Parts: sequence; structure tokens; C-alpha cells
Amino acid sequence: MALYPDVRVNLDFSSHRVDLIEDEFDIAFRMGNLEDAGFVARPLMDIEIVTLASPAYIQRSGSPDHPRDLIQHRCLTGSVRRWSFQSVQNPEQQQDITIDGYLESKNGQPLVAGALAGNGIIRVPLMYCQQAVTEGLLVRLLSDWKVRWSNRCNQSS
Repeated sequence: MALYPDVRVNLDFSSHRVDLIEDEFDIAFRMGNLEDAGFVARPLMDIEIVTLASPAYIQRSGSPDHPRDLIQHRCLTGSVRRWSFQSVQNPEQQQDITIDGYLESKNGQPLVAGALAGNGIIRVPLMYCQQAVTEGLLVRLLSDWKVRWSNRCNQSS
């Protein structure tokens, strides 16, 4: 900012969808599929989405063996309530589950905090909780299944 003292910066870290023109945004960063084909997007990084729970939750409620078992568990959800999985052994085998969240948040921090407290199963980007996974505070679930996630984007030349 010292190089450009006349430039005003207004940061918005919310997860709501914005209209770049109407809301007067110059740039937006989003995770997920590009919903408007009129936008130009560039991938910035690969994002690994993981399904996790705390050891305390697993000890108390068990661990799901199949994505459909999630319906019987307490799940903490974000804005995506339809969780899509793909079999690691057979990529043609896919499973979509609609989750009725015990806790819903459009921000990943409350979801991670809730899982760490033993309140349920989460599905979040690994970057939100890498340290907790490394330390064993959160455990990966459904190891035979990976989360389907696409990074389709329109790129300008």
C-alpha cells in the first residue's frame, strides 16, 4: 500500500456470491465449479476435500463404511448439502448423498471446531485442518471413496 497510497482496498471474506459489477468488486476468489460461463477463471491450486471426524466421535458413534451410512450420522455441513463420492477402486461407481446437517455453516472454521469437539462428521478442504489431521485430532473417513470435485474454468488467452 506504500507504493500506491491513493488506492483504496476493501476486502470481503464472506462466502456469499457476488455480482462483480453491481457489488463493485474488481476480483473474486471462489472454490468449486464455475457457475457463470461469462466469467473468466484461472485455477490457483488443487484442493483436496476430505471427510473427517474426531476419534471421540468415532468411538461414540462408529465410523461409516459407505457414503450412504452418513445418513445415520451427525454431519456438520457447509453450503454444499449434496455430498458426492467416487470409488477409489472403481471410478465408475459414484454415490451422491443429501446430508441434513446437524450444524450448518457457510464458513469452515465452525465446522472444523465442531468436529474437533466431537460433534460430528465434516467434509472440508484439507487446508482448513491439515494440522489437526497430522496431529490425529481429526481422522479421515471413507478411505475407499474420494470426494468428487471438479475445477472447470474458462480461461482467457
